[in-house]
Amino acid sequence: MIDLFLGSFVSILNMSTINVAIPAIMEYFHTDLGSVQWALTDFILATGIIAPITGYLGERYSYKYLYFFSLLGFTIFSALCAFSWSISSLIAFRILQGVFWFNHANNHDDYLSSDCKRKTSPCDEYLEYFSNIAPALGPTLSGWLIQTLGWKWIFLMNVPIGIIAIIFTMLLIPYYRLQAPKSLDIIGFITVILSSFLLTVAFTQGHQWGWTSWKIVSLLIVSSITLGLIIWWELKHSSPLLNIRCFKILGSQLA
Repeated sequence: MIDLFLGSFVSILNMSTINVAIPAIMEYFHTDLGSVQWALTDFILATGIIAPITGYLGERYSYKYLYFFSLLGFTIFSALCAFSWSISSLIAFRILQGVFWFNHANNHDDYLSSDCKRKTSPCDEYLEYFSNIAPALGPTLSGWLIQTLGWKWIFLMNVPIGIIAIIFTMLLIPYYRLQAPKSLDIIGFITVILSSFLLTVAFTQGHQWGWTSWKIVSLLIVSSITLGLIIWWELKHSSPLLNIRCFKILGSQLA
């Protein structure tokens, strides 16, 4: 539970600290607000793109190793973000950080939703309670770090916590696979990536490009068509990447 808490804590803390550092990053790289915002936008985009295959990776390689390599990648790219030499390199490292962030930020929920939850459920409320400290602590902690040590430390502080969590993962979390791995729905994955990318760009750049501009309108039209293709393909596929049929079950329960 301590290990799961550390991973959850550092991931949520990371989401609430960088916003405070935007002015310092702009000054350090001598760039404008639009460029720095891409470091936030692309991070969110990366988490959205990798989200659909997290379940497959967990089933294929076990949630223990998914959690381990996600923590490892997140820790490495947190350090590289701190040593970025340009705004472009910071954006690139933030994208890779976002890929690994989604896996370990959400993997503790996947792990607790398995049969293992029967063993850890008495502590589940404590995990949720302490994880909620991160968004409240984030702005205050990042403000203090930026004023005393500099903006780089909002990324460097992830490193020691990540290392401890990595060690605990190998020592404490058992190897566990929920079920036999299914085949990866490649077409579904590609269409989800495309739709996620187009929608994210449209909603994040709408205020800058104009909601009625041809760029935004085109992005929304193409993403809507792609979303329709996703629904059609996932409903006919025997092993869909996204099980859309669950909405039918949810609707019947709500009714």
